Amino acid sequence: MTIGDGQSFLQMWKPVPQPQLPARPQRPSIGRVVFILGLAGATVLLAAHTSAFQPSALHQANQSAVHLTLSADVLYRLSIFAQASGQSDQAETLRQMALALYERNALGPTASAQAAYRLGIFYSKSGYPDHGRHLLLQAAQLDQPHHRLYLLLSHIYGEGPPYNPPASGGIQGGKNLKTLSDERELRQNVALLDDQPRWLAGLTRADLYDRLQQHHRSQQLRQQWQRQQALFGMIVIGLMLICGVMGLAGLVILTSMIVGLARRPIQRSRKHWYVPWHIGDIVEVIVVLVFLMAAVGLLLARFGHYFQLPDRPGLTEALLTAAVYLIATGAVLALIHYRISAHPRPWRLLGVRFERLATGVGWGLAGYAVFVGLLGAGWFVVQKLGLAGPLPAGALNGPVEALSQPQTPAAYAVYFVLICLIAPVVEEIVFRGFIYAGLRRVMGMVPAMLLSAALFASIHLSVPTGGMVVVGLIALVLAYLYEHSQSVVPSIVTHFVHNALVFAFLAAYGLL
Repeated sequence: MTIGDGQSFLQMWKPVPQPQLPARPQRPSIGRVVFILGLAGATVLLAAHTSAFQPSALHQANQSAVHLTLSADVLYRLSIFAQASGQSDQAETLRQMALALYERNALGPTASAQAAYRLGIFYSKSGYPDHGRHLLLQAAQLDQPHHRLYLLLSHIYGEGPPYNPPASGGIQGGKNLKTLSDERELRQNVALLDDQPRWLAGLTRADLYDRLQQHHRSQQLRQQWQRQQALFGMIVIGLMLICGVMGLAGLVILTSMIVGLARRPIQRSRKHWYVPWHIGDIVEVIVVLVFLMAAVGLLLARFGHYFQLPDRPGLTEALLTAAVYLIATGAVLALIHYRISAHPRPWRLLGVRFERLATGVGWGLAGYAVFVGLLGAGWFVVQKLGLAGPLPAGALNGPVEALSQPQTPAAYAVYFVLICLIAPVVEEIVFRGFIYAGLRRVMGMVPAMLLSAALFASIHLSVPTGGMVVVGLIALVLAYLYEHSQSVVPSIVTHFVHNALVFAFLAAYGLL
């Protein structure tokens, strides 16, 4: 078998036997049509009342700001790693790139409080306390729930305005930080710094102890912080090397496929797939999925405080996110099974087939390599055109904002099970095994791939526009794998590898 010979690949997989299926499934009844339309209308109404479904430009701008700030954080932390490794020139280059991203995000028309206060800290540490204090106060105005944190930082890095927080916490009586010596008050102030990402909390905590003339404690924290940044740098470089090797392998595979097509074009079958469901069933599944995600998300947002775990808000958010996902996807899988339960082996009809499992895993890895190669080539082109930043942050999908914030190990464990184990299996059965196969009943391979990729990308509303392009690209690869295998195993492997690499990066960012 050659990589470019699509026919020999197809012959490795036994086609699903479907001689007993009708040529045309029964059309949906009037009652089902009314039900679908009513549910679609209810979904629109729910979407208007929940922040989880905001197609607005403001929502997209906020998501883009999160990804830009994350990219700037990574570059700044890599500059610390490069400096510790003795590469001063590379460290300065990375630092300037990070500051440029912070400035773009903090000083633009849609200013971000997260970028503004980071820029304020780094300006102050670079010898520009007035500029730094201005940005920290700007962050306090933009992000009122965390304004006490920003006011505290303005005192750590310069003479800020009088600090008189409410009696619920913080420094009492507006005392100047220079005179603080009481251990209880010091502990209260250090706790405010824990509202930041861990790497910033460690940095600012060390600077606070420096300001309080407790240099021994500050030195200990700074050494610990340096070790964490070194470990983070090694993890990021390791992940980049993995992606680089896979990207090169993917380009080799693509080249081989193109050469194979040039020598012997694949005779694509124009026959449509005969599956016992139709476009109406696909529309019903999509509407039910979006409706349940909106409805359950809104209910948990309203009444989620009744389920709060004491002192563990991150774990509570992770469990509620998992509950929304499992309820919505579980109901959709039950609906799909009900619609095709007349078939003697319904799950096999959805592509849950384990013949030649090792081959399926291998093709899944090859599929991800092709995706990385395409993504890397596309990002290189748009970066040369000045349309992309120094890092392809759009490749990050999933709960980026939640994972990049301080979380407990238990919360990360919940997200790992949800993102890396459950999501690839469920989404491949729904989107490739059911939706793509149903589209192939009425259209050719290319239109079905494009439409299924668009539907898959539209479901991922939590990513910015650039990220949706990346999701659409990987969806095309997943559909291609399913087209040529009629098994969800290769697409599950591709999906798992992508989610696992993204999770590893975000977990390293959040934990170190």
